[in-house]
Amino acid sequence: MPASPSNKGPDGFTHIGRRQRRADSPERLTGRTRFANDLLPPGALYTRFVRSPYASANIVSVDRTAAERVPGVVAVLTARDLPIPDAEAASEAREILLAFDRVVHVGQPVVAVLAETEGAAEDAADLVSVEYDALPPVIDPSEAL
Repeated sequence: MPASPSNKGPDGFTHIGRRQRRADSPERLTGRTRFANDLLPPGALYTRFVRSPYASANIVSVDRTAAERVPGVVAVLTARDLPIPDAEAASEAREILLAFDRVVHVGQPVVAVLAETEGAAEDAADLVSVEYDALPPVIDPSEAL
């Protein structure tokens, strides 16, 4: 239905700057809306990453024994565990997420935990112990070159 002159706002527009009712509001507010994350294929696993707290550090060791004992954990992987011919080069080229022997930014994934449930993945990721040899971060762009 075309807008009549009385439906226009003070700026002359019929929709811009005016409240609009969303067609999906009732479903979103009541939790009935399904999102892509709600549609998991059979056999799908949940992943949680153990991330570096350092901007620059060498990875000395990874202890995953406690994480592997959590019920529902399928695998606890580092870059060395990936079935890639040259994981070190892939990590340096940023072709894979996981750091190989060195982290280069805060939050860089070091270990991936795969589990049957989201809770198991989170619990196991908390149990992974990574030992780092922290290095001074380079914050000057010309020094980084």
